[in-house]
Amino acid sequence: VIRTVELMMGAHNQGKAQNWVLVTSNEFYSPIVERLTKILDEEASEKFQSKDFPRHLRERATELCIDVPDLVPVLVFIYLGLPLLGLQTLVFIIENLWEWSGVEDQIIMK
Repeated sequence: VIRTVELMMGAHNQGKAQNWVLVTSNEFYSPIVERLTKILDEEASEKFQSKDFPRHLRERATELCIDVPDLVPVLVFIYLGLPLLGLQTLVFIIENLWEWSGVEDQIIMK
């Protein structure tokens, strides 16, 4: 949306009369139309000539383009590592109980 508005603003500032066709997927159509409607209200030509409007668009684009940390290793640990640790702990508990009970010695002695 931001890039589209920047292109429209550039064409408007050059004095070119143009028609714009925005091709999007159906799932993105409604949010894009809502956002463009908010940005390009009746005062669009005044906004295009304003010096603060492009700065606002750049700041918003910068906010949207922040790096998100990769959480795949954390998810792998949670979904694979923790169950394996739990299973290993359960095996050690059963092994210690088996040795503590002395059942193995009773079976060998008979």
